[in-house]
Amino acid sequence: MDIMVLKSQQWMNDTYGGDSRYTRVAEDGATGWGTINGLIIALQIELGMAETAAVIGPTTRGKFNAKYPGGITRQAADDTDTDNVHSIIQCALWCKGYYAETGSITGYYKGQSADSVEELKADMGIGGNSTVTMEIMEALLSMKQFVLLSGYGGTEAIRGIQQTINKDYKNYTGIIPCDGLYGREMNTAIIQVLQAVEGFAPEVSNGNFGNGTKGALKVINATNAAANPDWVWIASVALICNGYLDNTERKWVPALQLAIETFQVAHALPITRQLDVNTWMSLFISKGNPDRAALGCDCATVLNADKATALYNEGYRYVGRYLTGYVGSGSTARPKAMTKEELSAVFSAGLRVFAIYQDNNPVVSYYTYEQGLEDGVKAFNAAKNLGVPEGEFIYFAVDCDMMDYQVTANAIPYFRGIREALKGKPLYYKVGIYGSRNTCTRVSDEGLAKSSFVGDMSTGYSGNMGYRIPTNWAFDQFHEYVFTGASVNFDLDKDAYSGRYSGFNHVENYDEAYISSKKTEAYIDRAEQIFDELGYGVPIEMVLEKETLLMKIPNLEANYKVSISEALNLPEEDFVQIIVSNGKFDEAQMEIVSSEFESLDAETREAIGGNGAFKTISTLASEIGNGKVVFSYEISSDGKLVFRYGIEEEVFNDQPETEKLCVYVSITITNDTTFKEEFESIMESLPSLETVAMVTLLIILILLIIFTGISLAAILKALAAFLTAYAV
Repeated sequence: MDIMVLKSQQWMNDTYGGDSRYTRVAEDGATGWGTINGLIIALQIELGMAETAAVIGPTTRGKFNAKYPGGITRQAADDTDTDNVHSIIQCALWCKGYYAETGSITGYYKGQSADSVEELKADMGIGGNSTVTMEIMEALLSMKQFVLLSGYGGTEAIRGIQQTINKDYKNYTGIIPCDGLYGREMNTAIIQVLQAVEGFAPEVSNGNFGNGTKGALKVINATNAAANPDWVWIASVALICNGYLDNTERKWVPALQLAIETFQVAHALPITRQLDVNTWMSLFISKGNPDRAALGCDCATVLNADKATALYNEGYRYVGRYLTGYVGSGSTARPKAMTKEELSAVFSAGLRVFAIYQDNNPVVSYYTYEQGLEDGVKAFNAAKNLGVPEGEFIYFAVDCDMMDYQVTANAIPYFRGIREALKGKPLYYKVGIYGSRNTCTRVSDEGLAKSSFVGDMSTGYSGNMGYRIPTNWAFDQFHEYVFTGASVNFDLDKDAYSGRYSGFNHVENYDEAYISSKKTEAYIDRAEQIFDELGYGVPIEMVLEKETLLMKIPNLEANYKVSISEALNLPEEDFVQIIVSNGKFDEAQMEIVSSEFESLDAETREAIGGNGAFKTISTLASEIGNGKVVFSYEISSDGKLVFRYGIEEEVFNDQPETEKLCVYVSITITNDTTFKEEFESIMESLPSLETVAMVTLLIILILLIIFTGISLAAILKALAAFLTAYAV
């Protein structure tokens, strides 16, 4: 809580709380739209407006300029007159993070308050004295920030551009934020600057990239750049905003040309090494030039031979089609799902297909881990039934504008569910994503999608503005129109094609015998992935339902068994189980482990692998997804210490409870009777084997015995130190 923001809120409520035109604001000491809107209404009351609203429009501007034709100027140091408008300025400064008069809202406009307005103007890039004009008041009564927000990704390069725009082009753009962030408002501003460079007047430079802006573009290259420095500058600005250049330029320098070429390559544009129409438009709007040619397309129309042939004749070679679902609603609903007959016609026409899954109402709340499980199964079954070849991508759609925090909270869990749903399936399909640039990049960076189908047609999406096109993009949707060919017309989206993925041009006939054989292979593949994550390496020849030697070295022998069953069966001695849900162990259990781990001395922590031990166990949980780890031990009469643990993973399908993949490992350590007696003594000091933290660490320790060079003596020393912490 900011005490001066709180005092500002209290002053507003005390001063205007009895006025029916004013709505009281929350007194919480936090700047937000509620407080800012309250200040706007307070200003309108002071200007004598009979009707107020939390927006600054022509009436507010007119009233302000009539009352303060030269703006609000600094009071003399000895001036004792107070004014509520001065107090509004003080409140706004505190909400912006600038100092006003210390300790209270005084009603003066001099001293620190006036000095802070000069500081604010410097941060805006416009400089000047402390006079508050209408445009400064509007900036004060907004959520715009004028200091670098590096913690949110702001950069000095972008902030410098924002300050230059405010200094040189604010009659086109108004005062824009100077926070170093490239977002919706700055994207509009740089289009307005481009329109200014093109020669449009401020009143018609609206920041929309329409046909007028497109028609006024100049081709700029090394030959004519010297005569067009403003064009070079705004191009360099756009390249910086897109992440391809470091500094603004007004001359054609090698770094600029390299950035242009790199940008063209990244977006699969013709490599002209100059600023042509295609390059200009792709720099400023995510969809680029909607009139450029495309090799790819997608549609919700079921294609026949005539439609497919017309697409091919128009130059298209790749078409995206849906695995399931309908388009429209009620009496106008029609299927959009691919059929085998359609695919035959499409392949015969010479087209290749990429598969899309979207069978939802695309709102943010739809995207959850549980929905990902369900959609993954539906997509798999549809692809299998159509005969989509193994190894092809399925592009799961996130067809809404997610803010970055929503990608974290919704899209990423959704794709984790999809990954979980496709584990252990008899046919292997790769996961792709359709969505905005940021959504595609974030999900791909998590390792949850390997290919992106980018929804760049939605130029207003926050997830497209200021973000590079994903490095793994295969198709880039950039224009929707009604396709007209020989005797056909239907809605079509144009998709740029990167060459990273080309779809498929045939289908397979997956009969039950084939599926059954592939199912066994899939389970073995999953088991091998689990072994690989554990650090064992993959056995040379893994088989199901047979206990097999995994490793044998002096004093240690490990055996394993992989089976498919309804539940994991271990020997009947006592065991402890640790539940894994959505790729994580129970947080309370892991907090116990972490606490006990930190209580060990540095030498012991190092002996068991330091923080890497927790990384190992977390990786194991992530790989399992949903299931459990069970653990038991015994000491035989001849001094052998036997650890047994198993991993049970749910194989998600239409009935996930009916089948589980079980990996069982037993590790036998031989040593002398002294070791046996010492270990028994330690175990007897424990209250119970059910201490989850102990069991979890025991699992880690055994993993370390297997795949690190730590000696058995060091492991036992660490084990003894840890177990002693639980002694009664």
